[in-house]
Amino acid sequence: MSVALVIVLSMSDYVATLVVDEQQFVLMDYDRPVWFQKDAKSGIRILPTKDHLLADALAAFVLGSFDGFAEANRGIVDVDKIEQDVNLDDVRDVVYRMDTSAVELLLPEATQPEFHEHLKKFVTAIKVTIEDPAH
Repeated sequence: MSVALVIVLSMSDYVATLVVDEQQFVLMDYDRPVWFQKDAKSGIRILPTKDHLLADALAAFVLGSFDGFAEANRGIVDVDKIEQDVNLDDVRDVVYRMDTSAVELLLPEATQPEFHEHLKKFVTAIKVTIEDPAH
């Protein structure tokens, strides 16, 4: 009898990049979306709620609304788990009303429907750029 060992590696998919004041924050999907600062080996990781992918990232990286909530050893903030400690509705309301004219969303494809609804929530439009797949 032979036994085969199968190892399944968790693959990640690049989803988008958010550019704010020349800083880039990347959204990857590892079974669940995760935002982090591009090229940062350590630092905060944001697990946003699916209904507020962009707002949760801006709240964390621009406003610092989730500072102090990161898991000590991994730097992860699971937004769903801090609802009892932070009034997320108030935080998101500030984000949706803030001036986002200098914010840019880089997408690898023109058709990523999950972002269309998110973008409609902002009072000031966020610039959307479709990335060139050759670069």
